[in-house]
Amino acid sequence: MKKFILFIYLILISFVFSEMKIGWVNTQKILAEYDDVNKVYTETEKEKNRLELVYQAKQTKIDSLMSDYQQKQLLMSEEKVKQMENEIITLQQELQLFIQNMNSPQGELAQFFNNLMAPIEERIYNAIQKVSIEKEYDYVIDCSTGMCLYQKEEYNLTGLVQDQLKKMAIDSEE
Repeated sequence: MKKFILFIYLILISFVFSEMKIGWVNTQKILAEYDDVNKVYTETEKEKNRLELVYQAKQTKIDSLMSDYQQKQLLMSEEKVKQMENEIITLQQELQLFIQNMNSPQGELAQFFNNLMAPIEERIYNAIQKVSIEKEYDYVIDCSTGMCLYQKEEYNLTGLVQDQLKKMAIDSEE
């Protein structure tokens, strides 16, 4: 606790004796208005549709096998009945694992989305860094998290970061 109080005290002293420049951005607004993010959502939706088709194919296979099993159960040997039952159970378990993998936060769809978003997030971070250095800010806070209790609009760097992202896109096309 003493270390925490000392830390706060040092921060307060540094504010009093130095001229710090603190800016803020709203990364949620940047993401919402950045065209590349819309492309990521479109690609993720396509991947989701592809995975749903895979799911439907697996479900259809199980339904077909189950129907075949129910129709022929009385005519099959006990060994064949057990074999088909095991095959159905195995396919159902695989389908459940597929569903869990597809819908979990660490699942295939989330990984697909995260892989597409990673370079965009890096570009945004780089744009924030560039604006911060050019405008000589000591600290830049992301106020989209709801942690900023008050912020003056004059220190809002969101528009500058968006402009920087556009410049970076033009530079990368050339």
